[in-house]
Amino acid sequence: MGSSYQLPFSLTDDSLFRPKSLINGEFVSSKEGKTFNVIDPGTGLTWASCPDCTASDVDAAVKSSYEAFKSYSKTTPRFRAQTIMKWYNLMVAAREDLAHILVHETGKPLEEARGEIDYALTFVWWFSGEADRAHGSSITCAIPGRRATTIKQPIGVAAALVPWNFPIALALRKAAAALAAGCTMVIKPSPETPLTAVSVAYLALKAGFPPGALNVVTTSLENTPAVAEALCLNPLVKKVSFTGSTRVGKIIASLCAQNLKKTTFELGGNCPFIVFDDANVDQAMNQLMALKWRHAGQACVTSNRVFVQSNIYDSFVERLVSETRTLKLGHGMMEGVTLGALTTTRGLEKAEELYEDAVSKGAKAVLGTGKRYEGEGYFMEPTILTEMKDEMLMTHEEIFAPLLGVYRFESEEEVVQRANDTPYGLASYVFTKNVDRLWRMFENLDAGMIGLNAGNSSSAEAPFGGIKDSGHGKESGKDVAIDEFLITKTGTMTEFTMKKFKRSAQSQPKHGKPQSSGASKAPVAPPVRRPGWTGPSYLHKPAKKTPTPVKDTTSSTEQIQSLSVKHQQLILDTIRTTFPAVDEFSALKPVLREIREALEQKDYSKAFGSQESLEAYTIRWSPSRALTMGNVLAWICSEMSETAWAQQFLHNEQKPSKIVCFGRGGSDLLACVALLEHSHENKLDEIPRSESSSTDNDDSAMVDVNLIDRHDWSGIVTKLQHTLTHPPPLSKYATAKARASNISAIPSQVLDLSVNCLNILESDSTTLRTTIGPNPALITLFFTLHEFYSISISKTTAFLMRVTEIAPKGSLLLIVDSPGADVVLPGSSEKGEEKKYPLEWLLYQALLPPKSISSEEEKQPAWTKLIESGHEKEYKLPAGLRFPGSLENTRFQVHLLERL
Repeated sequence: MGSSYQLPFSLTDDSLFRPKSLINGEFVSSKEGKTFNVIDPGTGLTWASCPDCTASDVDAAVKSSYEAFKSYSKTTPRFRAQTIMKWYNLMVAAREDLAHILVHETGKPLEEARGEIDYALTFVWWFSGEADRAHGSSITCAIPGRRATTIKQPIGVAAALVPWNFPIALALRKAAAALAAGCTMVIKPSPETPLTAVSVAYLALKAGFPPGALNVVTTSLENTPAVAEALCLNPLVKKVSFTGSTRVGKIIASLCAQNLKKTTFELGGNCPFIVFDDANVDQAMNQLMALKWRHAGQACVTSNRVFVQSNIYDSFVERLVSETRTLKLGHGMMEGVTLGALTTTRGLEKAEELYEDAVSKGAKAVLGTGKRYEGEGYFMEPTILTEMKDEMLMTHEEIFAPLLGVYRFESEEEVVQRANDTPYGLASYVFTKNVDRLWRMFENLDAGMIGLNAGNSSSAEAPFGGIKDSGHGKESGKDVAIDEFLITKTGTMTEFTMKKFKRSAQSQPKHGKPQSSGASKAPVAPPVRRPGWTGPSYLHKPAKKTPTPVKDTTSSTEQIQSLSVKHQQLILDTIRTTFPAVDEFSALKPVLREIREALEQKDYSKAFGSQESLEAYTIRWSPSRALTMGNVLAWICSEMSETAWAQQFLHNEQKPSKIVCFGRGGSDLLACVALLEHSHENKLDEIPRSESSSTDNDDSAMVDVNLIDRHDWSGIVTKLQHTLTHPPPLSKYATAKARASNISAIPSQVLDLSVNCLNILESDSTTLRTTIGPNPALITLFFTLHEFYSISISKTTAFLMRVTEIAPKGSLLLIVDSPGADVVLPGSSEKGEEKKYPLEWLLYQALLPPKSISSEEEKQPAWTKLIESGHEKEYKLPAGLRFPGSLENTRFQVHLLERL
């Protein structure tokens, strides 16, 4: 294990014990080769040693994290979320080993160590979801005709200065937030607890984070100031997160102020615990016992001052003493121990001074001696003092020991004034049955967190942080914690630009009607920067657009019903065969209800975080969408049956065709099967076919389908793939020759699931070309495009331009979307109000060619519209379909374009 010390415990995974620093994926010693000892507080004996790094070691760690940041910051939020969850799973598996190391570093009992790990893992789980929830916003400006849009980006390399009292929880709370944001981090753990930090960083490396994404620099107490200073002053470090004493926090703040670094400080506390005479005493007592004696009182949010209203003071103290006597003092690994050692001798010495001061000023000890326990280790018996006065040191200083003072109070006004009479403002706790009083205390107590009839105000979902001398910034909670590692950029669009957009949209054909024969202005260039780009297109003379014939299919009452009932039943049978559990559809209702609730809260990791929820979602909604997609494709085939495209694509007279689907997994796949069925088995549908059509064309069985799934539903689509590529039931979809040779109509190798669509949105032309493959005949976007531009209009525009670049001449782009898929631009109307642009507005911006920057020559359009249905269309369910789950009619709009 790389140490000359014999571990006083055994590990299931010996590789977790790494007594080294971790820099750029390698376990290293300090440059000077020196080490420092790690002490077991329960025995006072050395049990390990770690590299004693100095300021000279910091530069290599920071540079490594900076190099990793260059690429890691460009990864997608979904990739970061998935990697964080892999890290989470590795730590769950290592829970017991980590707990044993933690006991010997901190002195806390084994059960408390397990509890800290469980608590820490809630932050990892939470921040995996925050990676996907970190978004910018659109803002309606006060000035008419102006709108502002914000984006959020990772700030850079972060430094985490972590204390010894909760070394795993606090390291993970900082690191998980940073990694979710796209930052990299250098952790400097406390010299008392370096090994757990290295262990969790090693597991992050195993989970797939790149070398340098999470570095750990260990150092001794003597070298801690110099190493911390080097981290704070390093120009590559853009963010510092510190947890520790207020005294040291002010030093760190002054160092960071020299380069105006972004900081988060979680500093000391002097938390009041207030019990009114109408409180539920059982509840208050249970909460106080858990809060105060946890880790021997060594928590920043622990109750330093217990205020009890006078008429229940004596009985409360009597019961508190009785309950506290039941605690068992001892080494954390001993069975039944509930109160462990203090982590440092410094904590013992300060506790003894505070006790002596209080007793000398009139306090009465009703339990304990306030002295160090005789024997090995750093122990103090739990000590309770009564008749406390405000002039005692215990009233004004953080205690960090199993030492507790109980104060009397008479009125609400008095206790609020005394509770707030401290420079600290981390947490407060109030117990009363009076709801009005609870709200008054919530508003009047000077603290960042208030426990209202609760002794624990910390959770991953709630903001954690104090006010006044207890620090600033938040380390958990929705948005606020991950924002500590993000920068916000604002882009503002002026009225002049908006008017140009408006004129451009008005110049385009509406709902499939042909343009007039007169010249019209071309739309503005897409809002993406290109090589040689010299400004937006409205600075240049617009080009003329050649009118193109567009088939008008705007009838809002037209019913898309192209496939026979028999054919649609085959699609439903395919789904039913794939998911046998659909026979018990009612059993899915609780899961679907949970999915809906999670989606309403935009908690996608909860909604789709399990195989059960994904399968339930697909079983419930994919059948209706699959029928819709199949009918839309068949309707398109019918409309285009006499064209050259139909001769080449549907009947494969020249070569096998290629379909590329961006969209919703199973429904896309089944829609493609519906199209294959239409081209293979004409007798099963009722669509008119051209006379040149040949259903006996054997090559038509080999259609290359590349599915690019919007969600990571690989498990479900693998089931669909198996069902659709292994007869039965695929034999129903194969040509005679394919059936005779027992060859599936869709080769399994071309159905391998590809990539997440949100990754595609970020990809460059080379990556997209590799993903789509050569010469696609048909590219589909099923209910996907509006989700893209809800993330980023500019990225969506750039994506469509890359599709234009890759699509060969004669290929088709089919876009099916919801009727209300509009681009919303706040402040874009003449009155500065929110204005909606229909989907075709985005298509014109992206798919018509930009004006040449270098010359005034006009360019021909890249695409021509064959079918446009900007109005609502509807697929209606035919009578006679049999399916255990409910099916729904679907409304949509259609755009079909051909590449010129």
